[in-house]
Amino acid sequence: MSNIQIKNAVADNVDEITTLYLKSVHTHFKETLPDEELAMWKYENESQRFMNTELAIELREMAERDQQLLQELFETGELPSAKYHPQMRALHESNTSALKEIIRKYGWPGISLVGAEGAESAWLIAQHAVSDTKFMSDCIELLKIAKAAGDVEGWQLAFLEDRVRTMSGKNQIYGTQFNVDEEGWPIPCPITEPETVNERRKALGLNSLEERLEEMRERERQRRTQQSATKALQRKSR
Repeated sequence: MSNIQIKNAVADNVDEITTLYLKSVHTHFKETLPDEELAMWKYENESQRFMNTELAIELREMAERDQQLLQELFETGELPSAKYHPQMRALHESNTSALKEIIRKYGWPGISLVGAEGAESAWLIAQHAVSDTKFMSDCIELLKIAKAAGDVEGWQLAFLEDRVRTMSGKNQIYGTQFNVDEEGWPIPCPITEPETVNERRKALGLNSLEERLEEMRERERQRRTQQSATKALQRKSR
């Protein structure tokens, strides 16, 4: 189902979905919201007046720090590593704590609140909250509701749900998580009902598994080419 179809399907039930979206946050995080505050939130959301620029910047900066540190650790050879790198873990846990506070205050930071980039940043932080799988599972439920309301991209739900399932030893649903074979080439982690995986992927805005696998293999080819070039330069400089 396309985003347009989803939006059309929920158009007649905006009040019900918006209320469910907000109340789900407080169910997961053991909070309540006075009726007058709920009414105000609905008004701001439905009239599309409520865009929190400062929050969007905060989320983007957290995601950028995540990606920057990841790149630095790869460049220094500290990643990949068999163990969870302590610097990466510390940053992930700090970002997770910050996202929890954001959710408690605002609900899931979707497109209507923080824009597309901010919403993607929130997803990235949840995706990397691997020290707190309970929180990751809570985020899946919030993303399901946000997706139904047209407030997040469907692929974000696919990646997070697959991540939690593979971390718990279950088969993934959408084929977003990869491992490597004996030669170091990417292969999908086990998938439930793999014969229909492309239908599920398409419904959430993803390309086919075959296309994704080729993208991953091309990335690995480029990495190996770059690594070989770097080693050649190092030998020449000796």
